[in-house]
Parts: sequence; structure tokens; C-alpha cells
Amino acid sequence: MTITRPRKLNLNRAARYLALCILIVATGLLGDRYLAGEPQYDFLIINGHILDGSGSPWFAGSVAVKDGKIAAVGRLPNAAAGRVIDARGLTVAPGFIDLLTPSDYTLLVDGKAESKIRQGVTSEILVGGPESAGPSLGPAVPEFDKELARYGLRRDWTTLGEFFARVQRQGTSVNIASYVGSGQVRMDVIGNVDRPATALEMEKMKELVEQAMHEGAIGLGSGLIYPPNSFATTDELIELAKVAARYGGIYTSEIRGEEEQWKRAVDEAIEIGEKARLPVHLLHFKMNGQANWGKVAQLISEVQVARDRGVDITADQYPYIASMTLLEMCIPPKYLQGTSEQLVERLKDPKVRSEIR
Repeated sequence: MTITRPRKLNLNRAARYLALCILIVATGLLGDRYLAGEPQYDFLIINGHILDGSGSPWFAGSVAVKDGKIAAVGRLPNAAAGRVIDARGLTVAPGFIDLLTPSDYTLLVDGKAESKIRQGVTSEILVGGPESAGPSLGPAVPEFDKELARYGLRRDWTTLGEFFARVQRQGTSVNIASYVGSGQVRMDVIGNVDRPATALEMEKMKELVEQAMHEGAIGLGSGLIYPPNSFATTDELIELAKVAARYGGIYTSEIRGEEEQWKRAVDEAIEIGEKARLPVHLLHFKMNGQANWGKVAQLISEVQVARDRGVDITADQYPYIASMTLLEMCIPPKYLQGTSEQLVERLKDPKVRSEIR
């Protein structure tokens, strides 16, 4: 066996060696092309007023993009890029989120969604009020598939999770999230019928909400002027919302009325949030009908009073003064039960038309 003495460490040489290692590692991390003078970003947006969603009105700076993702935001004085966009005098903002969109099927027709992208909308929230893309079973299937046929689509999914998978396979330019519709699960289990749910039907609807939440739904959505959702009681909605609450979901609603019944409709949404213990969001916050103009201050006050006592309730407005819905919503709900064919047959009856008028 040969025993050798350990070498005496030369600190200067060690320091130079360590510095060389750091340089090699840094070179590997930065990439050879940067050392060769190539820009570190694909493109830069400079000189803009940046809105970052934090609540700040704006700040001046740049946005750097690399490999299709935002790589840096702020003051980037030495940044270089292959393409530079001067946003002087303009605002640079994250993509807008459309909080209420019925794009479930149209995204399957054309996933490019240019009508949204060209307005700056990059995320769409599919609001399952009267319906959602899933689950679809039982009495819901015939009308559901008929609606899809209008778009030249054939359904290859039953659950909301399977719908998400279909969208992902086809591809889309926008991000999507979806509620599960309280009207959808009612249609699945009971059909388009104006009657209370039985105890057994209630349990089945709760199971469907739970399944959808497992599969990625962000909460429970309701559209309470649309059948069969309009046939649901407040207690039914509370029980379904409790299921969504267990998974961190929220409750969003196109409330039962936006005219003279506005207070009762808003108070119902507040009650659902309080009793189910989950946040509430009111969609297209407005007052319909010229006779009700000027009452928006009362509407706002009703929401503020709820917030002051601890209810987590929010609302959104249209960014325009027009609104629209289906023409059949002018017909009293009791005539809207059943299938679309049955509705047409009713409208052929002069007596029914007279009653509707």
C-alpha cells in the first residue's frame, strides 16, 4: 500500500477554478446563442402602460415573451428581442375573461374563436345555467342532440369531463372553464317538467353535480328564467349548491327576474350563498324595463348590504346597452314544458295563443 500526503490547496487556483465552473454553468443555462449576441426574447412590447390585474391603475414598462409564454414584465432596460412592438400611448393588459359565454358547441365548430380573440378575450367561462355541455343523459338526450345537430355536431361524450377531453382533442385558441348547470342536471333526471324533485331525484341530481365538480367544473350555474331551471325551487338550488361548496366551487346565476321582481330574485341568490356557504356571482347585473330605470341604486344597495354582513357576493355588467334572449322567453313558463315539438303544437291551438296573449 502506498500512502501519499495530501496536496497543499492553492487558494488562488481554487478561486479561479470555481469562477470558471460558474461561467461554464451560466453559459449552459443561458445558451450559446446569447453569448453569440442573439436576443434572449422572441419579442418585446415596450413603452406601454401595463395593467397586471393586481389593482394598480397602471405602471410603465415592458412585456417580454419567450417560447410563447410571458417571460418578464416590468422595467427591462437591457432586454433584446427579435421583434419589438412600441406600445407608447397604449395599454398592455392580460387577456380578458368573458364571464358568461354559451360557446360550448361553437368552440367545437371553430376552435379559433376569432370573434373573441380579436376583442382581446382569451378565456371563456361556459356558464351552465339552463344547460351545460355535460352531464347529458336520460330525458336530456333527445333535445341535447337535436341542438348539436344544428351545428353539424355529433355528441361523443356524456359527462362534463368527456366534453373537456373533446375540446382538448380538437384544440381551441381560448382557455375555457365551465360550471355545471343546475338546469342541466334537472333535465337529466326529471326532464322539462314543472314539478318538485322527489327525494330520490334530488339525490341523483346531487350525484351528477358532484361528478362534474370532480371532473373540473368551477361551480354550479343557474339560469332561472329558462325551463326547466325555472321550475326549480330555492331549496333545490341550495342543496345542489352545497355539493359545489364542498369542492370549493361558487354559485353563479342569471337570476329569476330583472324587472319588478328584482329584489326577490337577488335575495334568493343571496339566500343560496348563505345557506350553502359558498360565494355567489350575479350575471349581467341590470334593471330591465323603462319603468324600472333608476332603480339600479337600490339593486346595488341590496348587494352591498349582503356584503356588509359577510356574504361573498359579486356581480358583472354587460359592456354594452343591448341585451337579448330567446324569443320563446316571452311565453309564460307553464307553456314551455316538454319538447320543442310539443311547444309548437300548443302554439297551433288558437285557445292557447289567446291565453298566452
